[in-house]
Amino acid sequence: MVYFTSELFSDASVMNLVFDGEMVSAFVETFTDYFSEPVDLLFIVLAIVSAWQIPGRMAKTSLASDASSSDHAPRA
Repeated sequence: MVYFTSELFSDASVMNLVFDGEMVSAFVETFTDYFSEPVDLLFIVLAIVSAWQIPGRMAKTSLASDASSSDHAPRA
């Protein structure tokens, strides 16, 4: 919501819009309209869990590839 509002009004910075009282109250008023069903809450929880796990998996993959590339002894 903040992104689209900042695109409409290019003279306002995004951070000012995020902490604007009207923006926060508009979000609170419309929150229940968008997330009123239990299925919506399920998808929110799944998104948070996925967002939490992805960086950890990427770090493990990166460490594993670094370790496998350093296992080979340099050839003379």
